[in-house]
Amino acid sequence: MAPSAAHRWLPCTASIGFIAEHNLVSKTSTYANEGSAAHSCGEDCVRFGIEPEALRGQTYEVGGEKFEVDDEMVEAIKVYVDFVNAIAPVQKRKTGEVKLHIEAKLDIGEGITGTADCVAYYPERRNLVVADYKHGSGVVVEPAENPQLMLYAFGALQKIEREGGNVEHVRIVVVQPRAPHPSGEKVREWWTTAGALRSWWSTKVAPAIRTIKNGGGVFKAGEHCRFCSALPVCEAHQERASKSPGPTSG
Repeated sequence: MAPSAAHRWLPCTASIGFIAEHNLVSKTSTYANEGSAAHSCGEDCVRFGIEPEALRGQTYEVGGEKFEVDDEMVEAIKVYVDFVNAIAPVQKRKTGEVKLHIEAKLDIGEGITGTADCVAYYPERRNLVVADYKHGSGVVVEPAENPQLMLYAFGALQKIEREGGNVEHVRIVVVQPRAPHPSGEKVREWWTTAGALRSWWSTKVAPAIRTIKNGGGVFKAGEHCRFCSALPVCEAHQERASKSPGPTSG
């Protein structure tokens, strides 16, 4: 139950078991590998204080494929690196005014784990920022009520609290430089609270996970089906498609 697929398995709790039973797990694509390479480039820039331009021409290998840091990747990664450095300047990291975690490994709960690209915590303000870099250019990702990012935020919230911190407000951010957005914004945010995340987890997520683990669940077709590997053989999707209005002539 990967957080990246939570938009699907939360409403369609039967999908996890169905995909496993029919061995329909999707293979990693070149686009996904390219995104992982871009993430690695961004991580290096933040961790070591490197400007993206300095890595132009370097090669990152992911999934047996090699990706060169070209002009387009430099331009995209710079948006992410500039964002991280803006919310967590090096000097404020040194003084403890902000605590920054890059590629943070998170124990989310119920056996679910994940890795958040950027977690920043401001102890005095009790604010938490969880940011996700999206290198893809095809599908616009919104931060508002995004299940993947809410899971990361819940995991980050628990991490901070285990370390003795106290969080009240949570800022969830999507950094997506390459996908044109109607607003024109490459960095988009959504605010929630620690209490709202806890309520969402206990009333929506944890029950769904337990249902899936117990081999139950229901099929529910919708927009979340778009990249599901079971799409060609899913009866719920086929029924939904048959009820959709067809093209009209005019």
